[in-house]
Amino acid sequence: TRDITGMLSGQTMDIARIAAVHDRMTGEYDDVGDPWYGWFYTRLHRFIAEHLPPGAARRALDIGAGTGFQTLLLARAGYAVQGVDFSGGLIEVARAKVARGALDADPFVLHPAPFPWMQEEARRLAERLDALRGSSPIPRPVFRVEDVGRASWDLETYDVISCCGSTFSFFEEP
Repeated sequence: TRDITGMLSGQTMDIARIAAVHDRMTGEYDDVGDPWYGWFYTRLHRFIAEHLPPGAARRALDIGAGTGFQTLLLARAGYAVQGVDFSGGLIEVARAKVARGALDADPFVLHPAPFPWMQEEARRLAERLDALRGSSPIPRPVFRVEDVGRASWDLETYDVISCCGSTFSFFEEP
């Protein structure tokens, strides 16, 4: 077990314990019935898609991938993407999504969209991602369990790096 100091709280966090809590949440992690989450992910994913440069054979890293929302989005846009998270349980959920065909689903990246405008946004998002990828096949993402607060990557080798949600609270120096 390793402890790090959280940037926001100033308190010591036990990463193994936090990962275990996330592992126990795998069955409910993606179950967010509150419409706010649908709105949040709709906006977040639109922002990401609007700022992605087009082109095949580009590399991406999704730090704190969780169950793979942004990882799948980047793959759908044509990026060879690695999704990393400290929770093995969440990574298994992400791998299962890919095995079930989530990369081909339309729309695959959003939480249930309870409002018609969200469904329209999801359709437009899928069209944008497919346009970015062009005629290239959707690359299969690679998911790894890794302590994102301690890992080191050669960041210059990636065209895009995604780090969404509360992941930054696990970095001493984001």
